Amino acid sequence: MLKALVDRLACPHCRSSATGLSLHDFTPCPNPHVENGALHCNQCSRLFPIEDSVLELLDDGLQDAPSRMRFKERFAEAIKQRGLLDSFHASPAAESDGHEDQLKQRRHFDWYAQNDTQNYSEYQGTPFWRACDERVLSRWRRMVPDEAWMLDLGCADGRGGFQFLPNSRRTLVGFDISKKMAEKATLRAKSEGVFERCSFLVADANSPPFGNDSFDHAITYGVLHHLPDPGRTCREIQRLLKVGGIHFALENNKTLFRPLFDMLMKLRPIWTEEAGKEPLISAGMVKDWMRGLPAKVTTTTTVFLPPHLFNLLGHGGAKRLLGMTDAICLRVPGLAGQGGEIVIEITREP
Repeated sequence: MLKALVDRLACPHCRSSATGLSLHDFTPCPNPHVENGALHCNQCSRLFPIEDSVLELLDDGLQDAPSRMRFKERFAEAIKQRGLLDSFHASPAAESDGHEDQLKQRRHFDWYAQNDTQNYSEYQGTPFWRACDERVLSRWRRMVPDEAWMLDLGCADGRGGFQFLPNSRRTLVGFDISKKMAEKATLRAKSEGVFERCSFLVADANSPPFGNDSFDHAITYGVLHHLPDPGRTCREIQRLLKVGGIHFALENNKTLFRPLFDMLMKLRPIWTEEAGKEPLISAGMVKDWMRGLPAKVTTTTTVFLPPHLFNLLGHGGAKRLLGMTDAICLRVPGLAGQGGEIVIEITREP
């Protein structure tokens, strides 16, 4: 975990800001990260483990009791020496009441992190998603200043957030409800040589544990339709952003073409989905969520043909077809808003 991140965090239980959080580094070293340690809330006495660079910043109902026990056993001496044993016991075992939706998504993405059917790396590497990601993320990348702090909510293995790092001095903070995904993102950052500018943690997008005005920009890439209350998360993101910051989002669109896509997915599934209570997002829904907030909502759509067709063409063919069909369909009145994916930009205004 990046040491510089502490000033932007908040306790997920009592919402105490960074001034109420103490960092304990069990294996001090001169690099910008805490490899192993704990974050202690001085207000409610909760203790949050940092293991192999991954911080678990979860409220009681989402804590993984077996994981906490393994952490306690591994670092028993360091915990005792720093007088944190009582605080460790003060954090109760997880209770699932009220968190069933988040736990369902955790199970799904823990499975997706590595399985014999299709892991997440294979999923995002299909010709369709490679073409779509390049088209959408290249636009957003040009909108983000070189030294910005980016927040990636529901980061998975860093699929969206990592696109902002090359040839820049940006800092990426990502979190996911799945620890296995946060671990994959951390390993990826190390392998790609950008670890000194990245930090990944386990947290709940329904209640992001960060202070106000903590980030320059934020991204939810195919995440909102997994959440128990996407409107609440969007409003929370506006709290986390500095004035002028943009929340970038890509989602499944409520489109007239959706029945065709759903039929094809039933006949020939090309990925496994575990949607939440709002599997489809529309421009109207986003505007309703932002009503009363100083926020400007801009939307467009993309993908006017089934993903199955793009996958038949390979990466180069999929990229050309996506560019051509978007160029045509986005100029047709009544059709422009019917793409299979909705591209959302929500700017925090003064």
